[in-house]
Amino acid sequence: MVLYPALLYLCLSTSVALRAQTNAGSQQPPDDVVRVNTELVQTDVMVFDRRGRFVDGLKREQFVLTLNGEQ
Repeated sequence: MVLYPALLYLCLSTSVALRAQTNAGSQQPPDDVVRVNTELVQTDVMVFDRRGRFVDGLKREQFVLTLNGEQ
């Protein structure tokens, strides 16, 4: 008879310990957060030919805008 309470205590303590381990393992880490800062820069562009005359009617695809030699 003394064996039954001890066996019951052992079963209950084991199940509580296992439940605590599975709950701790099932928690998912928080998602990574990526923050990005941007700035919008708008500019007017005027194109001149080699003689210094203004070139009108160019489309965006017809030239490349560079700043200090870099796109």
